[in-house]
Amino acid sequence: MKALILMAIVARPLFGEDVIVDNCDPLQHVPITEFRDSTCFTSQDLAARQIFPTKREGVKVRIELHINPTSQRISSLAAGILLKEAMGYDIEWTCASTTFNSTKRMIEDKTDIVLGYLQSENEPDTDAGSQSVQILDIGALGYTTQPGVYVPTYTKDVFLRQLGGGGGSGAHFAATAFTYYSIFSLPEIVELFTNANDSEIIRNNNLELRDTFTPPWCKKWNVEGVGNNCIDVKSEEVRLGTTLHQMIINLRLNMTVSYWGANLDGKSGVAEYVAGKLRRRDPFLLKHAYLPDKVFRSIPLIRVSFPHWSQRCYRNNTGYFSGEGSVDCDFPPSILRKAASYRVVGPDVSDEYNDLVSFIQRFRMSEEEINAVWEDILSFDAETELVTRNDRTE
Repeated sequence: MKALILMAIVARPLFGEDVIVDNCDPLQHVPITEFRDSTCFTSQDLAARQIFPTKREGVKVRIELHINPTSQRISSLAAGILLKEAMGYDIEWTCASTTFNSTKRMIEDKTDIVLGYLQSENEPDTDAGSQSVQILDIGALGYTTQPGVYVPTYTKDVFLRQLGGGGGSGAHFAATAFTYYSIFSLPEIVELFTNANDSEIIRNNNLELRDTFTPPWCKKWNVEGVGNNCIDVKSEEVRLGTTLHQMIINLRLNMTVSYWGANLDGKSGVAEYVAGKLRRRDPFLLKHAYLPDKVFRSIPLIRVSFPHWSQRCYRNNTGYFSGEGSVDCDFPPSILRKAASYRVVGPDVSDEYNDLVSFIQRFRMSEEEINAVWEDILSFDAETELVTRNDRTE
């Protein structure tokens, strides 16, 4: 097993203690009930694939589900279906808000397997001698994520009208640089965003403002478009990262950030906000942790370009909400990893877990597969179609 042994890892919490969700209620959009009560494979399906599940009653495997991002839940549910139906394991779900502190939770014996954890967000503390439990990094999950700031494709036409569509230098700049971060500092462009009255969108969708970030040179964002002097970037969850705050401070961007939730706690969230802006064809900026190409099928979103990412830029990525830190460049791509507790993959585990080790080593998912299930709003039927039509996930 080419696995990196991570000794005594205690994740550095960026925003305080993570939220543990004992009963997974905030994950109501995830088909956990269907997982417990339904099946994807018939006995004939399994036999046709030469799969004969071993009876492993009581051999428990706890897989962690995260409220964010959606891609993590898709891969975890696919793995859970296969482990339960094709291999006979007793699957239990543990839930948390995000990947933050996931290695710590494995050390504390709160969960066994985490698919899609970000190794860079789980750095070891300096006091390695304070822990004795080991976990295993079992390689890449198969796809990468890259947070980004996005604009709708019609932004180009809006900018052309604002900067002069007669073919002058302003029009040329709007046409060629409408996705480059510096254009959002032009007073004429800032004005397009600051005057928008979003109170109707917020009211009609029962949206709840979760948090805000305002740099010293910006006024606190007003939803009615009164008195604003900076562009407000819409985002989902603070816990998915505040790197954008550092970028705003260090690049001195005329931007604020408002957080509207990720639609998974029974309330409306940033998706409804974006849909409302799209219907009105308003210009807007959206910061998102991972956005499939076809999530907004009618009007695609395009990624805004920032200075190129470098390790030097991220040398002091503090994660502080205040924006203090070194980051003044684009978000880096992240290779998502697979990790497991020594309780189920260690050298002294019982023979019943041998197949589990082999499965986790081989299990991979592609970005195309993730996107296909995402577009079906993460239904159990979509997960079933994924695992039954794709032998590679087995």
